[in-house]
Amino acid sequence: MVATVTVYFHPARSQGGMIKALICAFLAFCYSACLTITSMFVEMFFQDTLELPALGHAVVLIVFCGGGLGFVGWTKQRLGDPLVNVACSLTALSTITVLTKEGAVQSGDLSLAKIFQVLKMVLMGVVAVMIVSFSIFPISARRKLRSNLATVTDTLSTMMAIITESFLSGSEDELTSAEFLDAEARHRKAYSQLDRLVREAKLEHYVAGTEKEYRLEKKLVRWVQDITHNMGGLRNAASLQFSLIRETIARESGSLEEHAIMAQADYFTPLERSWSFPDGSFLEPIVERPEEELSPGVSVNASAESTPKPALLPADVFTIFISHLGPSMEQRSLAFTLKEIFKEIPFGPAPQYKVSVNGRLRISLDRALELYKESREKTLASLYQQKETINLKTHEAEADLEEVSASCGHFSFSLLEFGEQLQEMLGILDELQLEVEERPNGRSWSWLKVWRWSTTADAKMDAIDAGAYTIP
Repeated sequence: MVATVTVYFHPARSQGGMIKALICAFLAFCYSACLTITSMFVEMFFQDTLELPALGHAVVLIVFCGGGLGFVGWTKQRLGDPLVNVACSLTALSTITVLTKEGAVQSGDLSLAKIFQVLKMVLMGVVAVMIVSFSIFPISARRKLRSNLATVTDTLSTMMAIITESFLSGSEDELTSAEFLDAEARHRKAYSQLDRLVREAKLEHYVAGTEKEYRLEKKLVRWVQDITHNMGGLRNAASLQFSLIRETIARESGSLEEHAIMAQADYFTPLERSWSFPDGSFLEPIVERPEEELSPGVSVNASAESTPKPALLPADVFTIFISHLGPSMEQRSLAFTLKEIFKEIPFGPAPQYKVSVNGRLRISLDRALELYKESREKTLASLYQQKETINLKTHEAEADLEEVSASCGHFSFSLLEFGEQLQEMLGILDELQLEVEERPNGRSWSWLKVWRWSTTADAKMDAIDAGAYTIP
């Protein structure tokens, strides 16, 4: 059994995982001891008091063997945690040993010898594993969590920059590049481990008395999960752009063929429009010029009036949207600022992964967001004004332009929200850096103060009712 426990609770896990394994082993032994001792008392009652040993055997068989072990199986199935599975197996092993092999239950005697023997074997196995885990192969869940957070933020910066560049250029090649696919794979792998590492890091923080640090790291993980979802919004907006342009290409191609046939019958001359360009993109390349080179007061409408062109089509809407944000470089500037900030945060290099926050980052981000908000509002206003000056002949064309305008608005809003979420992250990192470096309130082991649990819970409920506390 010592070998079995040692194999079950193997040392190749983090320190937080080993603490959880110890808790699970302790609970498993307590449940097994409670089950077996209670079964002994029940059998003694039926044999000595009621003199119905057969009925006592039936009760032990149905309630303790069937019900007790059935509850172990239900717990294993319900929680589905690897360490819980190990604890359930240990519980079943020790319980069956006492109930069926030891003989005290069948004879109606109270014997603790086998129970103490099982306890000694469990302790021997767990202690051996913990010594190896903590002294020979120490693995810190806190450092692994910070390493994964650094990987997630690094891949987010790469993916955000590539998606933005893809949207601005109108080319889908960037989203299928090796760099993007590699960043996406590394992000998915690191992201999938965050919840498990947070739970294991929680135990390490609680043992070390750094509960405040744990809460801030948990907020950081929740922020990373939220911003990852927002990254999906950016990618969906870019994908929607490509799909809408493809649909328009197919529709216009069919329309041009009809026009060509009718032109041969001397009805009218077909409309010539180029949809794809030598670089493989769907949109005409935007030549960005400094803002001072543009004549004051020149708008998209003025440009449209000075250069006659056919009816506004989805590709034209994208070109107007990008070119209006392009000259002053707000959109590219914001994307560049976000990427540079992601490179510097949240943690320093291995193996310490110290909190890394530069005070100038918040100032740069605030300026970039302010310029971007102003430019975005002007661009969307000009875009809808441009649409209002055009007489669309069909509802289908009007729907196409509405979809494209919505796609542009969705992408620009997602990028803005991305930047605002990054502001929140900088605030969390400031608090975390203060806690790690100075620890103004010192170390706390509040979880040991059992007499304060109910008071703390009542205070939290009062704060929730007052709207001053958010349930984590």
